[in-house]
Amino acid sequence: MNNPKQFLNSKGQLWLNVGAGCYSLPNFVHLDNSLFLQLLPLRRFMGHFLKEHQRKGFESYADATNRAPYLVHNCEKPLPFPEDSADHILASHFLEHLYKGDAERVVRGFFTNLKLGGTLHVIVPDLAALVKRYIDSPPSDSCNTLFVESLILTKRTKPSFLMRWREFVGGFGLLHRWMYDRASLVALLEQAGFELEETNDSPSRQWRDEDNAWQVNVLARKTRQSHGY
Repeated sequence: MNNPKQFLNSKGQLWLNVGAGCYSLPNFVHLDNSLFLQLLPLRRFMGHFLKEHQRKGFESYADATNRAPYLVHNCEKPLPFPEDSADHILASHFLEHLYKGDAERVVRGFFTNLKLGGTLHVIVPDLAALVKRYIDSPPSDSCNTLFVESLILTKRTKPSFLMRWREFVGGFGLLHRWMYDRASLVALLEQAGFELEETNDSPSRQWRDEDNAWQVNVLARKTRQSHGY
């Protein structure tokens, strides 16, 4: 368990970016379990054995960790911070990679980790928008392919052994496990005890807003204590 005081930002607050990938934000602590991040200390030794796209993966994480603090953490597990310690949590394109039951448990954990009045900013692909694009498009094989691939629930071909092994050991980011529209995402958050905010004035309010046509972007707040939840 980490001491929150060691990770307070310039605002004197604890902001967490959960399932961050190599996308770092100023003043946030980033949590991720990527194999690139785990093996980052060995990248110079491994460089001679890697393919070009693998080297670029390591470089992306090296750049990210130079810009902001990172913690290696399996984000399907409880966050490594005490209850009532975080002021804000960003979960961008993370929950759709979890089975629905696991996502429910993770969101309840976020509720516990947040201080009273703390906020949770969730961004997921918008199933309704993807379905509408498919329905509105002229029927064709390419349209069907685009729709199925946009869901990222499966692949055209069987993944390599390495990819399947990464998924088996808990590698995040390979496939989607559950899809949401706005109504189902709101229900997930409200069931965990959150209240929805009408406007997003959070520290991550501008994160990935260029993709809003294809994603659900919701801010929720913890308005009651989690004791006995």
